[in-house]
Amino acid sequence: EKIKPRRYGSKVYVIKCFHENPATGFPLSPGRLPYELVQASGGHDLWSFGLTLYGSLVGSPLIAVDALNNLASGAQYASLHEWSEYGQHIAQVGGEAVKDPVAADFLRRLLHPDTYTSSTFIDRILEHPFFSPP
Repeated sequence: EKIKPRRYGSKVYVIKCFHENPATGFPLSPGRLPYELVQASGGHDLWSFGLTLYGSLVGSPLIAVDALNNLASGAQYASLHEWSEYGQHIAQVGGEAVKDPVAADFLRRLLHPDTYTSSTFIDRILEHPFFSPP
């Protein structure tokens, strides 16, 4: 159910998934995947942390989910797919929902789609005033 394709408008969205060979950690059939594998990075973890932190600070998720924590609809799949194109807007809107200006700035930085591609991003995050309360 979690990875079932979702339709939104004229497009259909699918969660990328594959079965790994436990011994190697590589896909069992990489040549048969209909998409390129995405190399996981610390940036993905920080982005996920930003979504989790947003939910903790605001009391609701930035991207709508159902009772089982699955994306609620095709619109949410489209939001994730298009994040790099309008993620800056979503990060800005999400930051505006947070009342503390330091936390809002921190969230905008975590959720911006291009920020964490820099090799110095983690250093800048750790130096953020969010981690140095007055």
